[in-house]
Amino acid sequence: MSRILALRRAIGQSKAPTVLAFIGSTNIIVVLAAIGLGKKIIISERNDPGRQSLGTFWDVMRQLFYRRAHLVTANSHVAISAMAKYDPEKKLRYVRNPISRPAPVTWPRADRQIILSVGRLTEQKGFDVLLRAFANMAQKTPGCRLSIVGQGPLSSRLHQQAKDLEIGDRIDWHKNVSDMAPHYSGATLFTLASRYEGTSNALLEAMSFGLPVVVSNACTHQGDPVSHSENGLCVPINDPVALGSALLKLISDPELQQRFGTAAVKSIEPNDADHVLDQWSEIVELSAPPESVIGAPAA
Repeated sequence: MSRILALRRAIGQSKAPTVLAFIGSTNIIVVLAAIGLGKKIIISERNDPGRQSLGTFWDVMRQLFYRRAHLVTANSHVAISAMAKYDPEKKLRYVRNPISRPAPVTWPRADRQIILSVGRLTEQKGFDVLLRAFANMAQKTPGCRLSIVGQGPLSSRLHQQAKDLEIGDRIDWHKNVSDMAPHYSGATLFTLASRYEGTSNALLEAMSFGLPVVVSNACTHQGDPVSHSENGLCVPINDPVALGSALLKLISDPELQQRFGTAAVKSIEPNDADHVLDQWSEIVELSAPPESVIGAPAA
């Protein structure tokens, strides 16, 4: 409650007519704090609310209070569809994640075979599936290494799993990375074994560096940048055999890597930061009808 009251004071003292909030429980707290202040509230969902539970209390609060915002944005169509069950569709907006384009991609890439994966070490990201997939293909690619960038609550368990699978000496673990560019530039391909996703920034960043990708079907919603056999390979969720086979196929085929990588760069052009910022400007500048202002009855 003290957090809500402190935030309410800050919002009330601000001269800004619009407040932007991002991510789950923070969105709800901002909506609660702004009740009756006459501010235009725009909240942004960054995951898949149909799959990501915030806990029973927050899940109920999300359904009750997201509709109190003037607009609700999401970075994936699957999130929009999930929220349409309890939010008026006229308030929902799809906005892509912005990506700043790096220097032009050059080929061939690094001489070494490096499979890169980036993300929080959580159940959602499926690193346990990735480790089993890598173990399945490791003997057929003795020079290949797996590079994992991220930290999280499953770190110890995943390190032990890698040891049990006898691939610990083939994995490079990185955390607290401030500059991801060397990791993207030095990798051969990028993979994401997520069990569910909104839209992964790490995936978009990898594609912007021209990395071919292998991802689970959680990353292939409508509007997502990965198209199977066009700019990457897609495999079923929770399927280490299929993931290992796809990784082996792509890591063993430099021509396919280049074709997918070139297509990847082109496919994320709609995520160009300038274009996405224009979208945000349009959303922020939308005039709020009185019935949509926080404190008035929801439509």
